[in-house]
Amino acid sequence: MKTEKFDFSKFISLKKNYDAYMSKALQDKNISVGHLVFLKALSTKDFNSQQELSEFISCNKAHTSRIVTKLQENGLIQVDNSKSSHIAINLTEKGKKYAQMADKLAKVYISKIVENINPNDLETFTKVFHQIYENSESLIN
Repeated sequence: MKTEKFDFSKFISLKKNYDAYMSKALQDKNISVGHLVFLKALSTKDFNSQQELSEFISCNKAHTSRIVTKLQENGLIQVDNSKSSHIAINLTEKGKKYAQMADKLAKVYISKIVENINPNDLETFTKVFHQIYENSESLIN
């Protein structure tokens, strides 16, 4: 197979396009696409500390601290520093709504980028992409 015909930069452009789409949809919400990563993580798992959240998202502690502060200021999360609770970082009701909104926006984006694609082609692409992903994971593990 001639791998030089595989233009990996197109995948990177897909991520950029997704970020631009989400940014446009969020422009009146006072949060960025980067904040959504944290909201999504917090909507799927309980975290006992910012350190644990940092490790889960694979970013440094300073970045996590800045995002957590911003999310607190926006009323999207609560941080319990009392140590009496086993869960230190929680989504507020507003944060849960934002996380749900982001999920819906992502689903709309995906449905739009795959419209007019033959279902069999999409299934094949999904399988191939999954294998590419698995191959890439095996290189770092």
